[in-house]
Amino acid sequence: MPSVFVFGLLPDSAGKTIVSSALARGLVNQGVHVAVFKPRSGHSLWYQHETFLKCKEEGRLFCEDVVKLREASRCHLPLEVLNPLDALMSPLNFKSFLQRDALERLYLLQPDVFSHLLVERYTLCRERGKENVICMNEGAIKPGSTMLDTNCLVRLENDTRKVLRIGSSRESGI
Repeated sequence: MPSVFVFGLLPDSAGKTIVSSALARGLVNQGVHVAVFKPRSGHSLWYQHETFLKCKEEGRLFCEDVVKLREASRCHLPLEVLNPLDALMSPLNFKSFLQRDALERLYLLQPDVFSHLLVERYTLCRERGKENVICMNEGAIKPGSTMLDTNCLVRLENDTRKVLRIGSSRESGI
């Protein structure tokens, strides 16, 4: 079975999804059966708010890119199978950020994925079907601190085999 691997030099906005969608659409138009696969993704509830609202409504976690890729390929596999690892990130909390001293603010500007990670979903494909495991960063999910309300979290947990709760980067080994 032939496959095509598309990658970009930049992690964000490199055009990977546009190129992959065009390839998938073109192959489908030629009569080829196409399945897409996005092994890992992360998205922000700020920059991709519309997709976040769909996730919230459906009680699932998926990214905008895999929705576009699945539509282009006309594949009917579940989004979680096509994208087995998805992370929901929060935007920087500016109020908290500005309350810190200058040296600490400089440190916080360094890439620290864990402090922005809210929830991450891992999907395992088993003979009996797909199983979701989610990891919740309880240090980042505080009442009123994000747009993730209790109902949203409960719905995510309902579609999950196991929930891992992590309270700090030390606890997670990061």
